[in-house]
Amino acid sequence: MPSGQSSFFEDFDLLARQGVVGLFDHFELIEIIRYQDGHSQPVNVFSIAVALEDGVAKATEKLSGERIRLAGMKGYSFGVFRSVLTVGVLRQALQTYLTMQTWKPGDLPVSVGELTPVAKNFVPPDSSTEFPLNRLLKNNFFNGSYILELFDVRKQSLQGFFKEPAALQQLSEAISEIVPLGIAALSDRLGNIIVQFPIEAIRARFGTNGTEYIAELAWHPNIAERKLTITAHTEHDKSTISFGQEQIGSGSISLCTDPNYGLLHGSVWDAENKILLAVAAEHAFINTIAFGIAMAAPEPRTIPTNIDAPNADIRIQLAHSPSQGLVGKDPKSSITEPTRKRVYEEELASLLRQRKFVQYGARPGSGTSDRQRALNDVRSLIKSHGKNGAWLWDPFLAPQDILDTLFHNPTMGAPMRALTLLKLPEIDSDDAAPTKNSRRLAYGNTLSNLPGNFHGLNIEFRSAHGPKGWDFHDRFLIFPKSNDDHAKVWSLGTSVNSLGKSHHILQQVENAQLIADAFQSLWQAVDHCENVIWKCP
Repeated sequence: MPSGQSSFFEDFDLLARQGVVGLFDHFELIEIIRYQDGHSQPVNVFSIAVALEDGVAKATEKLSGERIRLAGMKGYSFGVFRSVLTVGVLRQALQTYLTMQTWKPGDLPVSVGELTPVAKNFVPPDSSTEFPLNRLLKNNFFNGSYILELFDVRKQSLQGFFKEPAALQQLSEAISEIVPLGIAALSDRLGNIIVQFPIEAIRARFGTNGTEYIAELAWHPNIAERKLTITAHTEHDKSTISFGQEQIGSGSISLCTDPNYGLLHGSVWDAENKILLAVAAEHAFINTIAFGIAMAAPEPRTIPTNIDAPNADIRIQLAHSPSQGLVGKDPKSSITEPTRKRVYEEELASLLRQRKFVQYGARPGSGTSDRQRALNDVRSLIKSHGKNGAWLWDPFLAPQDILDTLFHNPTMGAPMRALTLLKLPEIDSDDAAPTKNSRRLAYGNTLSNLPGNFHGLNIEFRSAHGPKGWDFHDRFLIFPKSNDDHAKVWSLGTSVNSLGKSHHILQQVENAQLIADAFQSLWQAVDHCENVIWKCP
């Protein structure tokens, strides 16, 4: 047996051994399966087996009712299944795959990719740090879990999800109504098989008594107590400021000084079995509570709905400026305050260098120079992130704007999309093309008649006007999810035609995939000839 497979089963046998991390005798196996019309063998989308105590073997049951079908993946359907397997049955299924490349945990084989065994991995519970894998693990709330994983690196049979990320989001939402698995947020795990061993042998808790950090340890009532090593250290500004290590069987113990600032890191190590039994990652404790008291004003403010309205119909309840209070230590008197300010300034400078946060037009008379700077920054983003495509979403988007931006993508054939509402700035309100349809034709003619050879250019320009589309306001530059990276989105803060001309902020935004999915939904809705402005080639 190859060394990777050998160590995989050594880890499996260690974690499954009675009393090491729990008293497991069964696994609950949750499988997300894809079916293709006209094909007999289903495909594994994702599977997770969670170790259980006192489980009872059960036949496979379908949790999803009718098969799930997705708008963007015609010819495919999906199901969610649950079965309870003994430790021996799951181990045999894993061994059969690793020796014969056949995955058959139940009565019928399931098609999987080329899976690579991964060394055991400890996943702590979420704290001030969020651990992405907890979106897939079951009830990892206490001391954490060990996982073993068979990893589908190439994901050849699941490429449709990377071409249509909105379909993956739709599937994830449907699955989340059945079982708590957020697969859209961890597309790198598609096709994988995870085996989860929750830490049930002990319960460990880290805390503070005001002067020292302490740890409390209790054992599972049916597992014999053994000596464990508990370690704690505090970090601030990337430096270690407090450290302690003790051995204990159970009960409470002091570990190190609590300096009243910094983040606590703790761990429980089982030297006998050479495994972690608990990790506390970046714990912070409350030293200060701020509160405000505000008195409501008896008279509301009344304002009209618009400048031409005859009456003031809108009432706004007002409040006086609140008085502030603190319980505990004043954070401004702590040494962490000047450090926090310095870190903020460093982070802001870093964001500016990476163009994650840049503002324009903030200086008097900066209009001409900031216009060119803003365009250069947008072009730089397209050059850096547009290798797999770039989508421009702007209600005022016009031919000059596309020429100024997407035309500058240096990657040959990168698929680019532009979506407009054919709106006009006020200065262009006397445009010669008075209707949106005539403007659509005029825009198409302008782009078609540009000089040049359009070599390597791959752009489709659509309008969202008409009965199939809907209005939008925000302006985004979107780089869609690919096989190699997740989606990235920048808010432009203004339309492309106004970049740098007045104050606005170019800022990378969170929840990029949700914005990309919203763009994709509107893009698909206006997939009609009357909405197409121009295509190249």
